[in-house]
Amino acid sequence: MGGLTILLHDQIPALQIRKDGEWLDVQCVPGALVVNVGDQLEILSNGKYKSIEHRGMVHKDRSRMSWAVFCGPSPDIVVSPRTELTDEKHPPLYQGVSYREYIMKIFKKGFDGKGHVHGLKVQADCHSKQGSI
Repeated sequence: MGGLTILLHDQIPALQIRKDGEWLDVQCVPGALVVNVGDQLEILSNGKYKSIEHRGMVHKDRSRMSWAVFCGPSPDIVVSPRTELTDEKHPPLYQGVSYREYIMKIFKKGFDGKGHVHGLKVQADCHSKQGSI
């Protein structure tokens, strides 16, 4: 939902990512940080960087400790593809939206998949009509 999530986790596997419809465990590497690209960076990069659906799991026998830092823009900033990354051959793939509006939609709809960022994709037939955002 944000720009980046930086996660320091202990050696109890708990983070999973969804790839090709399946949930996969993220391997714990001692002392490593896990960096998740968020939806906002997917939009800013015009799809060059992809956010990934992820979740934290509970271990049935062991407790775990994770420390996550969420980095995102000011609520009133309009997030849209950077003009430096768009041109006639690479039209904007996403509509602009204020970070506040985006967060409100997520909390209203709930955390379920990547429908939030996909809902901002510009339709293919609109590229010729759509100017730079």
